[in-house]
Amino acid sequence: PVVPSVALAKRMEKLGADAVIAEGMEAGGHIGKLTTMTLVRQVVEAVSIPVIGAGGVADGAGAAAVFMLGAEAVQVGTRFVVAKESNAHQNFKNKILKAKDIDTVVSASVVGHPVRAIKNKLASAYNQAEKDFLASIFSFQGTSAILRMASTIEMLYSVRLAFRGSSHSV
Repeated sequence: PVVPSVALAKRMEKLGADAVIAEGMEAGGHIGKLTTMTLVRQVVEAVSIPVIGAGGVADGAGAAAVFMLGAEAVQVGTRFVVAKESNAHQNFKNKILKAKDIDTVVSASVVGHPVRAIKNKLASAYNQAEKDFLASIFSFQGTSAILRMASTIEMLYSVRLAFRGSSHSV
């Protein structure tokens, strides 16, 4: 299982997992709150089963760093999406290859489970909906605010379902 915390790693070990994947917030897709560098070391020290390090590992130097933290293996995800052997759409591969260090965004931090994705219209819409949701809570005034909040929650839920089903969460 993929774990974003020491507590969950311990729980998985107790439930009989043969190994855990300690995935830091640098990963694409759903993420936790800890960085790979802080999480992997803590999980290695907390459990007696093998730990696989993941999150932001895209080359040999990243893999070496995870091994130095005590992981017994490395999981590499996004890097393989752009491989020739990957059946991901070429436009998606190109978007990843052209991405700079600041071209990802974390969505669903307020409503839902945080997701790291390449900046796009869907992620921007979701982030705006979250901001609108928070604004409606803090400017709560009567029935119209309740209706606006209900509408925003419904929209966030719809976007979340679409986002979860999308293959574009990197």
